[in-house]
Amino acid sequence: IHPMIQDGYGQRMSKSLGNGVDPRDIIHTHGADALRYVFAQMATTTQDVRLPVDMLCPHCEHAFHPKETKSPNGYRVAVPEPQCPECGKSMVSGYGVANAHITPTSDKPLARNTSQQFDQGRNFANKLWNAARYALGQLGDETLAEVQLDELALVDRWILTRLSRTVRKIEAALDQYQFNVYADAAYDFIWGEFCDWYLEAIKPTVKDSRAQQQTLLTTLNAILRILHPLCPFVTESLWPHVQAAGEPQVPGVHLETRELLAQAPWPKIDTAVEDEQAVEDFSCIQEVIDTIRNIRGEHNVSPNKRIGLYATSATSALIDKSPEAFHTLAGLSFVRPIGERPEGTVSFISGGQEQALADVIEAVDTNAQRDRLQRQIADLEKRREGLVKRLANPGYTDKAPPHLVQETRTQLTTVQTDLAASEKALTAL
Repeated sequence: IHPMIQDGYGQRMSKSLGNGVDPRDIIHTHGADALRYVFAQMATTTQDVRLPVDMLCPHCEHAFHPKETKSPNGYRVAVPEPQCPECGKSMVSGYGVANAHITPTSDKPLARNTSQQFDQGRNFANKLWNAARYALGQLGDETLAEVQLDELALVDRWILTRLSRTVRKIEAALDQYQFNVYADAAYDFIWGEFCDWYLEAIKPTVKDSRAQQQTLLTTLNAILRILHPLCPFVTESLWPHVQAAGEPQVPGVHLETRELLAQAPWPKIDTAVEDEQAVEDFSCIQEVIDTIRNIRGEHNVSPNKRIGLYATSATSALIDKSPEAFHTLAGLSFVRPIGERPEGTVSFISGGQEQALADVIEAVDTNAQRDRLQRQIADLEKRREGLVKRLANPGYTDKAPPHLVQETRTQLTTVQTDLAASEKALTAL
């Protein structure tokens, strides 16, 4: 159920090479949750994985990559007595103890091995901790009542649908012992969707919406349950605080209460909770917001600066479904019809139609716009070529599931529409 773990050079870890990583050292530097998460993420079952090995200075605990030498058998190993580049003090490597017959002393103690790969697990645990603290701070002191699905905002229906689908994806992965799929699914949902999108989207409204507070509490409660097998310590530490915040009461989301998280049942979520339209609408909103953020980055627009959007009627209709979230996530000051745009705006393509941003630059740089559109056209042409080849392959169209083939055709139509709109915008410059 796990692959062979090698060092960064593809060499098998062994005591004689001194390139192994003691789990206790990782617990010392990163925590047990980080260790468990990263090992689960690496458990691909189908291939060997590499774990680049660094050294931890026993004097100042600075992580660094030591100087290397070749063993008599030709392996790449750490020199017997490396020096810390931070404090300049010497130490003894594992290879030095095993092969050079060097005895560590108080002046030259044995160095621990570590790996930057565990940073992701530590950062993930920290992200969950901070997100939970923020979420709990948004809940009032009053008892949260049960809500109805039809009274929830678009972003709330979207996060509950994504929660339901993530739970089902994790269950399927665990049934097949695909622990890496479980770890990646939990990471994508918690960090990418819950923290980066949902918490940011509800900032302007959650304090005044008891229904949104209930959705937030229910989602956080479920998150701790699905992550507990991977990261039991941070989740168990957060559990009493989440329990004290109230009882999750979203119809169709079944979360039985237990004093200990380790004893709490796995979430059961009815398919009736899933709202396909909410996912489709919010995905379109995400696409527009990502495009706006990219343009802001290209023009070095400060995150605190508000800009204007001249949008199509279709985009305006989407924004109307979640106006506060959209304005917050995109950093907008206003949304107006595309036909009213003045000179000096920056055009972009979304949903196959041209839209524009105001207050991005002091003066329009036509050459910069032309370069950006040309890069976009080249990328769309490459994507179109790949989709056309896929659909022209009988091995794909005849053997792949029908819904995947249809999804590919839909992607091709979208790419062709965006390509035509981009070419039209380029011609108009």
